[in-house]
Amino acid sequence: MKKQILKKTYKYRLYPTKAQQDILEKHLSLCRWLYNHFLEERKNTYQKDKIKITCYDQIKKIPGLKKEKPSVLTDGSSL
Repeated sequence: MKKQILKKTYKYRLYPTKAQQDILEKHLSLCRWLYNHFLEERKNTYQKDKIKITCYDQIKKIPGLKKEKPSVLTDGSSL
C-alpha cells in the first residue's frame, strides 16, 4: 500500500503602511536593477568572450557597485 504524505501550507497576509510600502518598493526596485545589470553583464561577456560568469563572481562585485553608483545602492541596507 502506498503511503500518503500530508502537506501543510500556511498563508500569511501583509498589510503594510504607506511608509512600509515605499520601503518595500525601493528594495524591489533595487533587486530588479541588480538582476538586470548582472544579467546584461553575463550576456555581454558570453557573447564577446564565450566565458560564463558565476553568481559568486558577480556577488563579489556588489561592493564596487556601491562605490560606483551610491545613489542607486545606498537604499539597500543588506545588499
